[in-house]
Amino acid sequence: MREGNAEYRLRPHGARVGLVSAEAAADTARRAAQIQGELSRLEAARLLPALRRPGATWAALAPLDAGRQPLPPEVVTEVEVEARYAGYIRQANAAWTLRGEVHDAWKIPESFSFSTVRGLSSEAVERLERTRPDTVGQARRIPGLTPAALSLVLVSLRRHGRA
Repeated sequence: MREGNAEYRLRPHGARVGLVSAEAAADTARRAAQIQGELSRLEAARLLPALRRPGATWAALAPLDAGRQPLPPEVVTEVEVEARYAGYIRQANAAWTLRGEVHDAWKIPESFSFSTVRGLSSEAVERLERTRPDTVGQARRIPGLTPAALSLVLVSLRRHGRA
């Protein structure tokens, strides 16, 4: 997660709960569609690997890409970033999933107090105490529990000797 794409990730939620106007949400959805459309077009034109190279820009591909349509600067910037970091993001997600599965079987002792986990938000403590998961795998599936919160729980379990 990066702050550059927070608008595309969070604005639909803001619109759903009434914090964002329908017009602003539609504008964000339009730009997101432009970004995905351009990424798909570049992939089909076999130009995406060229954009992933260090120092490459969307504008620099113009001589190789005669059929392109002009795009707003914020869309171009996001296309460049998405293209450049897609592999890293895919790899990080795969590693996180694998790492999570490795720890899923870890038992959480009944006596374990989530309130003693340093850095854990009070919301996460409340969710964990209310649910009282038996294993890390069960904790991982608690809605609203962030990967960061789960990492803190794992560190605390390691320090206190997991059961």
